[in-house]
Amino acid sequence: MHHKGIVPFLLFMLFICTPISYAQEQHVVEIGPGQSGDAYFEINLTGHVYVYLVGEPGGEACADFWWIKWPLGTTETLGRFCNEAKFEIPGWTSFAFSTKLRVGGTKNRVKVAVRENSEVAYKHTITF
Repeated sequence: MHHKGIVPFLLFMLFICTPISYAQEQHVVEIGPGQSGDAYFEINLTGHVYVYLVGEPGGEACADFWWIKWPLGTTETLGRFCNEAKFEIPGWTSFAFSTKLRVGGTKNRVKVAVRENSEVAYKHTITF
């Protein structure tokens, strides 16, 4: 029996069964006027992302947020938020296996603190 195809299959299953998140602990993204950036990225998670915005002295603490969802590459506009916001991580029901939260549209320099509360969205056990 030939087992050449089993290694790629096992690697693929490990990839989809393992959550990946770059915002497990709070991190800060700094965005200036005319700029946009990644605030959060995840694969196969469900839960919420919390953002806290701080503007420079005399400026506003507001920004525009949107999701980019894969595998289809669709964009979901969330709107303009000031001071703080809570976003639900898109999942299978919105055809999203992986998502990236983007931030931009600031009028002045803004620091965005990001944290998450999440868990694996799709769990599957492989038995032989």
